[in-house]
Parts: sequence; structure tokens; C-alpha cells
Amino acid sequence: MGIEVLATELKYFEQRRSELVQTNGGQIALIKGQELFGMFSNNVDAYREGIARFGSKPFLLKYVSAVDAVQNAPALALGLMHANL
Repeated sequence: MGIEVLATELKYFEQRRSELVQTNGGQIALIKGQELFGMFSNNVDAYREGIARFGSKPFLLKYVSAVDAVQNAPALALGLMHANL
């Protein structure tokens, strides 16, 4: 199971990113399918709500910002650790 599992949720977020930034920038969005289930001030509350609603089924928690932060893992790039995707 890779990122393609959340393709619908990521597409939904991207389609609404600008409006979400204006209304809820800096918060965490809980998205399942093509529906926004809530905005949260922290990951813990967002995760708890996602588990309560969807159990072990995949859902997306996404930090609302104009651009995504770049994740840099030098150890991964240098081959010192491996990611199993």
C-alpha cells in the first residue's frame, strides 16, 4: 500500500487548497474520499477523530499551508537508510 491509496484525498485537498489556506491556514485537515471531515489545531486530535470515524481504513491528515514543506532525509539520499514503499 503506497501513497496512491490517498490519491483521491490528495486531489481533493489540492483542488481546495487556496480556499482552505484563507479560512483554515495552519490547521490540520481530516479528509476521506472527497469530503472534509474537520479542521484541527493539532495532529493528535485530528488522528483521534480519524480513527473514531474510519477505524483502520486510510484517511488523510494534511497541514493546511500555501506550499508543502520539503522533507529532506540525507541518510535516505546517501543510502544509509532505506524506505520500504
